[in-house]
Amino acid sequence: MHLGLRARVVAVLACVSVLTLLVAAITLLGPLEHRLRTNSVKSFEISLRNERGALESLSRRDVAPGNARLLRVARLLARHNGADLAVLRPDGAVKTAEAQLGRTCRCNRS
Repeated sequence: MHLGLRARVVAVLACVSVLTLLVAAITLLGPLEHRLRTNSVKSFEISLRNERGALESLSRRDVAPGNARLLRVARLLARHNGADLAVLRPDGAVKTAEAQLGRTCRCNRS
């Protein structure tokens, strides 16, 4: 099959356009993904700082497994931050985890 000059020029321009888009995607998507991840972590940190008062308002008595106030604060933090949550004792044992918050627990209890 014999293509005319016009068809060959259009085919070359299409190939150059596709190649340009691929190079731009490869060049820009890596840094963009890194920036989005960094911004997400910063946003999460700010959100946790803003929610710090909710945890500080709990009395020592409230920080116990299954305590209603602790569960309410834990649900609030999990909902506002869209994150899995576990409240740990100083020795690392889980006091409150996602299973008690009405989610599937994906934490390591060892």
